[in-house]
Amino acid sequence: GGKLHREGDKVVVEFPNTTFFDLGKVDVKKSSITYLQEFAKKYVKFAGTSSLSVKAFTDSVPVRGDHRFKDNLELSALRAIAAMRILQHSGIPLDRMKIAGHGESNRKPSSENKSGNLNDEFSRKVILVIEPMTKEKL
Repeated sequence: GGKLHREGDKVVVEFPNTTFFDLGKVDVKKSSITYLQEFAKKYVKFAGTSSLSVKAFTDSVPVRGDHRFKDNLELSALRAIAAMRILQHSGIPLDRMKIAGHGESNRKPSSENKSGNLNDEFSRKVILVIEPMTKEKL
């Protein structure tokens, strides 16, 4: 279900038309867990020579009424951790992953979001970035 494209020496994996999280929630939706598990099965053999960035996003709806999260930045960071845990339990070592939460910054409409509306449910996504490890990090 992932869509791959290159950005320099990195491979970016996106999941078009997929919403990973319900509005204001941290847990990965059951319907999206399978995408991460399937990715992990294919990626685990490369985990020794590359690192994986797990990037999570929010829509632009401000966090309201839920005092567990200060703002969308904190919500997106916790979402990245939730996705990372699924990948970890699927066999990818923690020391080969890093997380990034994007909250209100560095956000653009997803490629499948034709309207350009940052409130779109497809903005609640996970993007995986594979980068080669340098000799110092191997």
